[in-house]
Amino acid sequence: MEHPRLTRDARNAVRFLPPISCSESVAQTYDAVICMNALCYLPEDEQRLAIDRMASCASRYLCITAASPRAVKCGIKAAEMRPVWLNWIVIYYGWRERLSWRHRKTWKLPYIPLMLPHWRYAGTSIFERPQRRLPPDPTIASQSHGHA
Repeated sequence: MEHPRLTRDARNAVRFLPPISCSESVAQTYDAVICMNALCYLPEDEQRLAIDRMASCASRYLCITAASPRAVKCGIKAAEMRPVWLNWIVIYYGWRERLSWRHRKTWKLPYIPLMLPHWRYAGTSIFERPQRRLPPDPTIASQSHGHA
């Protein structure tokens, strides 16, 4: 299984900002907020607070690794976000150094994701905020059918 990689065009279309603490509040919003391997150093209740803060800054995507599955599930549900399942199995098994038959540490993952409690939140690292769709404008709909 090949590890997914960004193309040069995709990488050039992104502006990366300097890293900041996941436990501090930020007044800006971003398309995506990424927190890699940091939450495992916080107690579970602080992980949940950090997820709340990061989710409030993420207008579309929140990416989290190495956190308590219970904290992730609570935080993601509270933020009204959902797991992204597109390519999740490739991403999951791409974290080869995290896979283990003994997954007692938060940052370790079992070889079979279904063995995890709250596996839908621990088995993926990418979460999205559903885009709100506006109802169709009735005046546009009536014009498209030849009615004025």
